[in-house]
Amino acid sequence: MKVAVLAVQGAFEEHEKVLQELGAQTIQLRQAKDLEDSFDALVLPGGESTVQGKLLRELDMYEPLRAKIAAGLPVLATCAGLILFMTRFIWGIDISGNLSYTDDTLKRFLSSENVKGGMKKSDVNCRKIVQDLRKKYDRIIWVSASVDGCRLVIRIKENEDDFTDSSKISSDNNEEGKDIIADTDCTIVDIITRTGTPMVQRGTKVKKGAILVSGQIPICNDEKEITGYRLKNADADITGEKAITYQKELTRQYIRKKYYRSRFYFLQKRNFGIRLGRHYFTTESKNNQYPVFEKHVVQKKYPIANVIPVTLEKSTITPYRKMYKKYTKADARMILSVDFQDYCKELEKKGVEIIQNDVKIYTGSETYYAKGTLKIRCSVGRKMPSVPIPIENSSEEETKNGD
Repeated sequence: MKVAVLAVQGAFEEHEKVLQELGAQTIQLRQAKDLEDSFDALVLPGGESTVQGKLLRELDMYEPLRAKIAAGLPVLATCAGLILFMTRFIWGIDISGNLSYTDDTLKRFLSSENVKGGMKKSDVNCRKIVQDLRKKYDRIIWVSASVDGCRLVIRIKENEDDFTDSSKISSDNNEEGKDIIADTDCTIVDIITRTGTPMVQRGTKVKKGAILVSGQIPICNDEKEITGYRLKNADADITGEKAITYQKELTRQYIRKKYYRSRFYFLQKRNFGIRLGRHYFTTESKNNQYPVFEKHVVQKKYPIANVIPVTLEKSTITPYRKMYKKYTKADARMILSVDFQDYCKELEKKGVEIIQNDVKIYTGSETYYAKGTLKIRCSVGRKMPSVPIPIENSSEEETKNGD
């Protein structure tokens, strides 16, 4: 097997040495005439991708190599070689100027026409893209499509005369506009908006239900006046700060069970029963001689012919008497501290950050209790259907004032 190693720049000697150790025959590609030799595979080594690309073009090697790769030549690319190889593809589509059609809608249509990220640059037909968009969407009156680096750039101009009703809100049939509203009273400490119109900023105090990010994107004319809105599904990371109250009580007196026992074992009484349909038969006495007891029941079901339900039951009764005890101050502090630590761990599992802790343990006449406030930071906001934003018609107001 003959493997060609691109040798204009980078670590080509190291790659060639490894290939030879593996038993492959190698040749170096240093100039255009080297490409005339036949070879079975190509290695693009690491180095400086910008330098490699520049040298390949100056040596008239770029297009011949690209043609061989496009024809199906096996290629191994590492580091800069990989970057150089990947520049043959489109890795993103940028759309601008669209008002009534969202990026997602246009990209879904382009994808249906096999225009999407990962396609080869050589497969991009800009003229066809322009024609397809004009044919599919009536409001689009002008389109340009071009390749810039590894991105397909599409610029659009729509017929703004179609927006006859300035209060009309446009949306995709497959996309419902949603706002992000506050799900609690808090102070906003951080907001990163990906989609939508932010209605608050850092330091804003909000009430539960207030709109944090609107799912309505303003549509402006050439005079920067808002003529309408298009619906979006608002998306943002919002962090709020608030204080919560913690309180946990522990009565001083508690009940400790003391089980009756003989010399070697606890006193227990076993009973058996059978439940046949709605009827129940048991060996247990109705007049239980024990005032307080624990009862443990084990059941096994045996349906007869899969029709009549039959349940066998064994119960164990363990009597005990109540012993009234009181917690010591040290025991109470330990129990309340463990409960509070468990509470904090549950908050942390939910992504809540505790930034201030004022919880203390107090001693009352009949109880011990932990009480105080926690200042926390947490993710806030939940999505709700978008609420229409009223549009001020400045021209109408000026006319009225003029009258």
